[in-house]
Amino acid sequence: MDDGTVAKLFTSARGGLTVYQFDQASAYAYYYAHLDGYAPGLREGLELRRGDTVGFVGTTGNATGPHLHFEVRVGGVARDPEAFLGPLGSAR
Repeated sequence: MDDGTVAKLFTSARGGLTVYQFDQASAYAYYYAHLDGYAPGLREGLELRRGDTVGFVGTTGNATGPHLHFEVRVGGVARDPEAFLGPLGSAR
């Protein structure tokens, strides 16, 4: 999603295989869930560049079919990702 750092990799009952990433200023948290697997070499503390692969779409957790659950959080509050991505995922 953006340049930043992998903060946490974990598995939960609801989200399955997940990734938390923070932007460089730690203003935004990006949450990726229901992954089938992590990208090779992904680890906590890894610096990411916008466009890097973090994982692969899956059905882990309580997913009802293959998909990526993606959230943008600001101050711990989930926000509509379209406000950050623009329509159809255009650059912000």
